Amino acid sequence: MPTLHIIDKAVVNKFKVGVQKTAISISAWLGTNWSIAAIFSIVIFALLSGVLVFHSTTFFTNLDNVDQFYTWYQKLATSLHHGYLPIWNANVFGGQSFAGELQPGVFYPFNILWVLLFGSVHGISQLALDYLMAIHFLIGAFGCYLLLKQLGAKKWAAFLSGLVFAFSGMVAFRSISQTVIFFGLALLPYPLYFFAKFHDDTEKRVRWLIASGAFLGLIILSGHVAPFFYAFLALGIFEPALLWKNFTSVRSLGQSLLKSIKAFVVILVTVGVIAAPQIVISAPYLPNAYRIQASGYTGPGEKIDYGDFAKSFSVDIHEFANLIDPVSYPIRDGNNVFIGLVPLTIIVLAVFLAGRHLKRTTLWTKHASFVTFLLIFGIVAMVGYATWFAVVLYELPFVYQIREMGRYSILFHLALMAILAISLEVMGGLKLSKRQKQNLTLIGIFLLINAVYLLLLRQHIFSLHHALQVGLSALILLAVALLEVTRARRLIIGILVVTTLAVNTLWFLPNIKTDTKLTTSYSLLARLIAVLEQSNGRYRVEIQDDALPVNIGNVYKVQTIGGYAATIYAPYYEFLHKSGLDEAFIRDLLGVQLVVTKQKPAANEYIAYSNSELYVVRRASALPKFFMSDVPGSTDRATYHPLSVLTQVYTDRTQKYVVTVDTATTAIISEIAYTGWHAKIDGRPAILKTYVVAGSPLLKSLDIPAGTHVIELSYKPFEFF
Repeated sequence: MPTLHIIDKAVVNKFKVGVQKTAISISAWLGTNWSIAAIFSIVIFALLSGVLVFHSTTFFTNLDNVDQFYTWYQKLATSLHHGYLPIWNANVFGGQSFAGELQPGVFYPFNILWVLLFGSVHGISQLALDYLMAIHFLIGAFGCYLLLKQLGAKKWAAFLSGLVFAFSGMVAFRSISQTVIFFGLALLPYPLYFFAKFHDDTEKRVRWLIASGAFLGLIILSGHVAPFFYAFLALGIFEPALLWKNFTSVRSLGQSLLKSIKAFVVILVTVGVIAAPQIVISAPYLPNAYRIQASGYTGPGEKIDYGDFAKSFSVDIHEFANLIDPVSYPIRDGNNVFIGLVPLTIIVLAVFLAGRHLKRTTLWTKHASFVTFLLIFGIVAMVGYATWFAVVLYELPFVYQIREMGRYSILFHLALMAILAISLEVMGGLKLSKRQKQNLTLIGIFLLINAVYLLLLRQHIFSLHHALQVGLSALILLAVALLEVTRARRLIIGILVVTTLAVNTLWFLPNIKTDTKLTTSYSLLARLIAVLEQSNGRYRVEIQDDALPVNIGNVYKVQTIGGYAATIYAPYYEFLHKSGLDEAFIRDLLGVQLVVTKQKPAANEYIAYSNSELYVVRRASALPKFFMSDVPGSTDRATYHPLSVLTQVYTDRTQKYVVTVDTATTAIISEIAYTGWHAKIDGRPAILKTYVVAGSPLLKSLDIPAGTHVIELSYKPFEFF
């Protein structure tokens, strides 16, 4: 009986050969790069030993990292270890789309894996989070190394430039201010690396485009759209630069453009697949949220002021002195361009002593246009309102949302790394004339003496950081002048580069301060926590006068009406700030029973807790989770009445109440109305409605028949299709 072949044998054999080739190529890649990754790990661990070993400082000291990202990780850890992904967050802003906010990075694989491994039902430690940050330094350094090597840099030059990429400039400074932007910047070299790999592949295999798109998708999942934009922009600059270099005729240009379009389609489709969970959750939320800006919040569909866009976080011309002295010339919003005086000195030496040699390097020969375009684009965008170019960016769809013009410094930083790799390669093998050696020696001695002078005045005029940097730049001049072209010269250059990065690390990692230390902020008195957690699932808490961290609800079982995030759900923001309603009425409808304040309460107020610094006041007029109104939509507090309710279960995704009503009642539920919530009455599906007050479609409502009933609310965000 003849055998029926559903799939042709030739196809099967071709598939097998393809799998074998892929396995061989992956094996070869691992064999080549694992040793480099190991060396990166050792160096980075040493550079960050103050954080990882001696605990003299931490990445979680500044405002955003302390009040936002640290608390978000606690929320993610406790939720995952309770068996669910925190798509909704009941603990801040009266209830908010946690994943829709984007920045918590709920779907980022590294976050999920890390909190599963090192977190618990009680959260995750600060040290574990510091190690997660350190891993992203490794990811950033290794990615830049791969990119520069792919572009044509020598291995040792790419290695040092990769370290400089991670431990200087905007990348390093984001690590202590905005975790998710730092993660995105650390991943930024990878899409470009795989895109360059695609172009260098004679077979133009699609897998490199898929890998490029996958990393772009990961950048989105890491929690911020800006690094994705900058990475995609780098791809957009890389492609025209290649077309410019390879231009031969208009006809060939048309064919090349068609191929480029196809390549970008593959990349964007892959981005969509990888980032799909985040896109699905954020799509209904972000268009209906207020976004924080330099001068306040902008509402859905509102375009921010041109001043906010082009000036608030641009880089003034004089701030480019940050390249030489970052202490005296800091750049706003942490958009530093400082890479260390040793790398900067190497670039200057290479340009002035070996300009013709630079042009002969493989990287410059292949990608001079790309590096030049990237550098110029970054600088012009960074200066913001100083040129007409900012107006063009302001008028482009989506681009006007990227308001921090100074953050384009990442493009400048990336271009500078390519120039540094070229300069290292040249200076490592450049033979100097006798006159050049003498001049460099004299300049080096002068700077060395000057470094001692700066060191002596460090407490009066100059900083220790600047004095050390000047001393290291003097040593690099002497090393180049006195050492012949040998491995010894490259070794000394490498040691001095790593040393300058260690000095950078001492500078950008601030000392722990008592007012920002996490143990001070979140390790609260047990009795205070017990009082606040009594309201869990029943009422909410209001924090006044900065009496407690604004996102304390993410750390403990406390629901607050405030919070700190990049966005606020529009109906909630408008109810609080634009409704014109009496504050007491707003608090009552939101069920604010406890108010934490530093102000001494009036004599007639009930104090639930107090110490030398704060008071917890109990409000008797707060409405419970279920209540009713005699006049729907009324703004008169007297028309609202509490219902008998017992909270049995209260989590971000599941809530269960026992409610008793004498007659059939339309109950108002003190929970935010949002797409994805479903209701059951005694196990049977019920229709959830939206209760509108003062024009704000804010709270849920539900028709309940007379009697005692079990009301279940569940959040199933992926069922709203």
